[in-house]
Amino acid sequence: LQAELPTWEDDPARLKWDDVKGLFHEMGHILQMVMLQLPYGVTVGPHAVPRDVVEVIPHFMEHWLLERSTIYGLMAASDSKEEFYDESVDAFYRVLARQKVEALAHQVYYATLEHTLLQGFDLRGSESIMALQKRLAKEIVPYNVPIGNDVTPLIRVLQPNACGDPISQYIYLWGDAVAAHIFESLKEAYSQDESQIPKLTKPLRALLLCPGAIVPSEAIRSEWSLGDSVSPETLIRRYGIDALPRD
Repeated sequence: LQAELPTWEDDPARLKWDDVKGLFHEMGHILQMVMLQLPYGVTVGPHAVPRDVVEVIPHFMEHWLLERSTIYGLMAASDSKEEFYDESVDAFYRVLARQKVEALAHQVYYATLEHTLLQGFDLRGSESIMALQKRLAKEIVPYNVPIGNDVTPLIRVLQPNACGDPISQYIYLWGDAVAAHIFESLKEAYSQDESQIPKLTKPLRALLLCPGAIVPSEAIRSEWSLGDSVSPETLIRRYGIDALPRD
């Protein structure tokens, strides 16, 4: 479990938002570990999780925190004597939406840089790797262009791939969008007919949680009617990004 939760001795520790988000995210990885159906004697670990979906369930778990019922439930379970108001929750979600915009922009930048480098980038061509990372930064995150000989973006992209973690940037972006679509589909179905939930969650478990082999992205797109590409529209809507003022 990689959630960096605070340590304490006697007094209760207050969890910050990133702590809670990390806990929900890592719980998704735990679900994948304990629900894998593998042959007897095979070691259970991240290597056994389908590569295409390794970040779908963790991001799916994060979406519970976008539900007000979850937030109010956590508030009710807290021993804090502070009072919470709807206006405060509204303001919190607006801040969260703005943070998500910045996070998605950087994720798109890293994923684009990764894809460009791994899909036939010509090392002997007219554009150097340094020039490539700066050009893409100017196009996608113009407020955070690497300065001078800063190779931080390249290290973030190349190091995981060199350590056997391929498409490390892309899977976060893809998993986030897929998780939003699945969560919203289940939520909408639940609001219309609760009795349909077991039927709808069965393919979720069978396709994303149980297999102990690579799950083709085509199978996921087919099962959840995602088409040839995964649209970010549901993700944007769930975080309330579409409601932010354009300034």
